[in-house]
Amino acid sequence: MFFDLIEAVTSLYENVSYESLVIINFVFLGALYGYLKLSPNQEGNYIELYRAMGFKGDLYPSKLILRDDHVCFHNIPPVSMNEDFWRSKFSLLSNFFNDSAIDVEIFGNRSDKKMAKILFDRLPESFTADFSKIELKPMEVYLGVNQYGNNVIVSLMNSASIYIDGKPGSGKSVALKSIIESYLKSFGDSLNDSPLEVFIVTTKTGDFSYLKNRKKLKLTLVDIFDPDIDLSRQCDLIVDSLGELKDAQKEFNRVIERLDLSDAGNLEGLRQRGEDISFPRRIYIFDEAKDYLSKEKGDSKEEIEAKQRLVKAIGTHLRRNARFLSVPVIVAAQVQNENDLDISLKSFHLRLCSNTNEAMSRQLTGSTLLTDPSFTKGKFYLKTQNDEHILKVPLVE
Repeated sequence: MFFDLIEAVTSLYENVSYESLVIINFVFLGALYGYLKLSPNQEGNYIELYRAMGFKGDLYPSKLILRDDHVCFHNIPPVSMNEDFWRSKFSLLSNFFNDSAIDVEIFGNRSDKKMAKILFDRLPESFTADFSKIELKPMEVYLGVNQYGNNVIVSLMNSASIYIDGKPGSGKSVALKSIIESYLKSFGDSLNDSPLEVFIVTTKTGDFSYLKNRKKLKLTLVDIFDPDIDLSRQCDLIVDSLGELKDAQKEFNRVIERLDLSDAGNLEGLRQRGEDISFPRRIYIFDEAKDYLSKEKGDSKEEIEAKQRLVKAIGTHLRRNARFLSVPVIVAAQVQNENDLDISLKSFHLRLCSNTNEAMSRQLTGSTLLTDPSFTKGKFYLKTQNDEHILKVPLVE
């Protein structure tokens, strides 16, 4: 329509006076401005949506702007100037826009002119990460992409432990593989002389057997329920390995004493300063941990005592040593509530929660972002000191 109008105005240039042309141009620009300013409400496209949301009469947003990852409602009525109002409409909005609403922001300087921004989920169903293209600093791990499509990278330098919660099939092992791959990659060529020691305790050794022939990696894979080795011996094997960290602690103390440092940070920090640290880099992975870190019916007295020794050893390392010895601990388990965790195992720096167990996720995070209890496989909630992420963990080939 406006192209025809432009052509008509152009054809008039040769036949009208200058004064008439000015008037025609003003009329044309006014019509164009009115068309562009015309809101969807005035076109009637969203009136039915507003009625379904409970807006009455003429009290509804003045304009709606739809973008790739969000929709923004302008000049929202007083009744809707709180996040709870919009959260209660997430299901309706998700159906209307054929997308998954996951969060809302209310903003605006004036009390009578505020906007509501509804964020949509932009997570892929599944994807494979190309770790060669992801830039990582030492001790950083790549966890996946968040709801905005951005990479989520966290450092284990000062946050040296992660707890991963999820039901069977929720993607805990997939998340663990991504952590291992990216942690290995983060050290680059510095592992040429001394490989990364990866200590994995699991009930499903097949999930991690692919690591046996990896370069720059020394794997200790413990099948906690190996029928040929009793549970007590397996637990003591792990306790002995954790006991080796005393050597790392002694080396750390010797170096900071020699350098006369009051705040040395951690062992990896000393390596980055160029100090020669003989204790190898190491990471502990405890998969399906509830199966062997909690009491089960039928456990013998010897097995219960062995589990208690193991829990105490892990808990002591989590609370006292994990950060400054730069030896991360990653625990993945299925628990129904936080009380299922021994008190020794509640000192995690980061918690990655599958929304397949929404009650547990809320206990651990207190998040209001968790709105959909039917998360797909490999989808987790992560709360860091600065951000809240809903993220999808990548597959590892």
